Order: sequence, then C-alpha cells, then structure tokens
Amino acid sequence: MALCGTGIFASDRLRCRRSQDRRSAPGLSRELYSTYIMETFQPLPQSMRKDIRALHKKAYRDSEQLFILEGEKLVQEALDGGLSIMAVVVHPDASPSALSIADACESQEVGVYQTPLQHFQSLCDTASPQSILAVAEYPRMHIDYTQAIVVLDGVADPGNVGTIIRTADWFGYGGVLLGPGCADRFNPKTLRATMGSAFRVAVEYSSSLPNDIQQHLGGSAVYGAAISASTPISDIVPPARHAVVLGSESHGISSEMQPLLTSEFFIPGGGRAESLNVAVAAGVSLYHFSAALRRA
Repeated sequence: MALCGTGIFASDRLRCRRSQDRRSAPGLSRELYSTYIMETFQPLPQSMRKDIRALHKKAYRDSEQLFILEGEKLVQEALDGGLSIMAVVVHPDASPSALSIADACESQEVGVYQTPLQHFQSLCDTASPQSILAVAEYPRMHIDYTQAIVVLDGVADPGNVGTIIRTADWFGYGGVLLGPGCADRFNPKTLRATMGSAFRVAVEYSSSLPNDIQQHLGGSAVYGAAISASTPISDIVPPARHAVVLGSESHGISSEMQPLLTSEFFIPGGGRAESLNVAVAAGVSLYHFSAALRRA
C-alpha cells in the first residue's frame, strides 16, 4: 500500500484517539505506563510496518516522497519546522518526553500508533533506537542561488554530508547542492548528523554539477578546497554571493568541476596528518567564507 497523502496515513490519522488525562501518565509505574500507552494509541497495522521498513530504501523514499525520522530530536525539529508528518510510532516503554511529542503530533491530527518493542526496533536504522519515530513528507525547499551555497562533489559518507548540512545551517548558507556520488540526504545516518538542519536548509541533487553551476551561478565566485592548491584560505576574500565546493576525501574535486572554479585554496596545517576530514574542512572553510555574509 502506498504511503502517500491519499494512502493509509491520511485515512488512519483521522481516526486517532485522544485522552484528556494523558498528562498524568508519567506518574504511573512502568508496568501501568506501558499498559497506558498500549490502550491510548492504536496498534500499528502490519501493512504499515512493511511500508515503513521499505522507506529504508532510497528508491522507495523517492517514489513516495516520504522518509523516516528516528528519535525525539528529529521528530520535534520536524514538528517545529512545520513538516508534513504523516504518522508517528512509539513503543510501550516510550519515554514521557517522547509521549509528549506524540501528543503534540496527535493534536495536529497526525495518526499516532504503538507497536511492541521488537517490532519498533525492526523499523529503525539504529541498533539502540529511541522510543519514537515518524514518517514525514519530503521538505518543499529550494536552494536560493542569490545567496552563498555549498556544493558537495562525490562526498559519499552520510555522516559527513549530514554534518556539512548542519554546518551550512550554522553559518547561514542558502543551500547545499549534492552532486553524483553523494550520500542521500534522507539516509537515516545523514539525518541524524544534521541534527534537524535538514529541515531548515534547502538541499537539492544535481545529476550534472557543471551544468547546474553554469546555469545558476554564472558570474559568481566558485571556490574549491584542494590539498594541491597554492593559495591559502586566508588569502581568499570572497564576495557575499559565492559557492564553496568540497570533494571526496579520496579523489577531491572532480575533473569536470575544475574548469568552473574561480580559485582553489588549501587549509594550512602544522601536523603530520595526510589530510582533514571533509566535514572538518567544511567547518574551517565556511567559518572563513561566511565572513562575507556577515559583512553584507
């Protein structure tokens, strides 16, 4: 069954039950608390368990335009960010704070379901999952190419991609453009690393970075990080509208992107490490380049 706005989530969420005395639940014993959760929320249907598990595959996420959020932090960030949450799932040992988030979702007519712990764990990517997950629609955000952006060229590790998205959010960049070979922005590991920034920063995919750079950033300064560069980052004084390009740790920026770079730069170091982790390099780079945003 399709997990879409006209599918099982949209119909079942209108049948969710509410309890006026839910605030008293945290005062119950653990046994009664678990019973309370099972009696308050409707059981998760087996068909929904199957469809949620399928969302761990990128092809299914893309076809349904839905993704999984694991843990209190991400679900709360999605709720605060106004994402369209289609369903929430808890298990009988859910924490009071997870229950509070579920209650807030239910107050917005989101279906909240309960399922045994072993079934809940089968829905999660992490070995020790938290006590709440949600299914939400893809965010409807687009990169603002009139602002400074970050471009990732073949950065395959989801933890690095997520951390860079979070860093771009911190420094006020207008979006992150992911090229071929980059980790999926809705990979659970990517999402965890963003710490909710994926819901505030526009992230888009490009099947051809050179084409999109030429189309959207024509005339803008494009700076690339490279170990072999001769210009230290401190010598770069960027305009407010610019792009910072970071390549994979093993191959660097692709040869297709090289001709489009205004300048390459390196980050000086005094130790013996071969290179910086790409997410660390992004943090150093965006700290330097974002000075142009603060001056604007």
